[in-house]
Amino acid sequence: GIAKHPPLYVFLLLVPLHQLFSILVYTFVFEASLFIAYYGFGAYTGYLQLGFCGRSWCPPNTPYAGPPLYYGVVSSGAMLGLFVITLVLERHHIILTLRSAFGKRSELERAEPVSYRSAWTILIASYILLMLFFMLTGFSPWLSFVLPLSGVITWFAMVQIWGRIGFTHEPCYNFTPGVIRMFNWPTVVLPEVASIDEALTPELSRAWIGWGYSWGGSFYTVIGSYRMASLAGVNPRNVLKVLFAGLFATMLVTEVVQIAITGVYGGNRFPLVGRYPLEGYSSALWSFPSSSPMTEVVPHLAIGFVFMVVMRYLCSRFLWLPDPIVAIVAWDWVISLHGVWFACLAAWVIKYLVLKIGGSRLYETWVIPLVGGFILGDTLEVLVAALTAYAIPALGI
Repeated sequence: GIAKHPPLYVFLLLVPLHQLFSILVYTFVFEASLFIAYYGFGAYTGYLQLGFCGRSWCPPNTPYAGPPLYYGVVSSGAMLGLFVITLVLERHHIILTLRSAFGKRSELERAEPVSYRSAWTILIASYILLMLFFMLTGFSPWLSFVLPLSGVITWFAMVQIWGRIGFTHEPCYNFTPGVIRMFNWPTVVLPEVASIDEALTPELSRAWIGWGYSWGGSFYTVIGSYRMASLAGVNPRNVLKVLFAGLFATMLVTEVVQIAITGVYGGNRFPLVGRYPLEGYSSALWSFPSSSPMTEVVPHLAIGFVFMVVMRYLCSRFLWLPDPIVAIVAWDWVISLHGVWFACLAAWVIKYLVLKIGGSRLYETWVIPLVGGFILGDTLEVLVAALTAYAIPALGI
């Protein structure tokens, strides 16, 4: 597909040229491998008969979930590799924070919103409390450990993608269900619902852990707020206070509204609420990243893992290499189904010409203000349109 939403093209002008180029390189790798599999090996023979969305979301006869490519599995391995190689590359900083937390305090803590000791204590205590909550709910002890771990790994990797290109894919369709199945159901596909584990884990994986619209999306807000505070010279401790108050109020109000909105206004006004009720059972966990048992796709997991680890290490030495982090997006349906590849190509050409003709001065003087104004105008237009679309039927006009 080709993206038709104008703000996307404008927004991508803010993405570094190297990241745009990397997306295009890995998209070409995806398309080339798909053509080779289709014409050379006779794979995905019914692919063209699927509906447009089905070419991304209807396993198993897709390059994302079916053999021989299993790109959803490869991406899952790549995200796991990103988590591991980041820990390796940042090991000195992690060790420094641990020494500061449990020994002598570091001068670096002056620039942090809380001390390293408090940060590590909050992380460990929160993890333990979340495990206890799951166990009291009826989950098994091991799965109560795996569910928070899947969330930590997912958004640890996702925030790096978002920080580089400003958008991501939805890990609920590959990595999050993949890591849960990998640790808890490596040989099982679509088991009989016989316990809380099988009954609630699919919905937790899809709507609460892996979907960006839940707590994971707020991670971007936190990271972006600290970055803006750093640029503006605002004390990070003040940012933490505002974030704590804002996120707590938002979570409380959102949860109450989500539960009550269908009863007050009716599900037809909010179709997404009707499609994904809190009480519904979702079997999507067993279809992603592949409908095959995870033990059968270990080679593809290993390919993604090794690719990310090796390429991230090489990129830390040779900056001109395509950034492997964006391969996670390039090998996902967001590039093909949403047509983001074409927007990246257009933005790369325009930004390259702007920098070539006018340099960074032209870019900073004209392009960045243009992007800000366009996005603000589009936001106001959407706000007015949404309020009008709701208010006019409600008032009977």
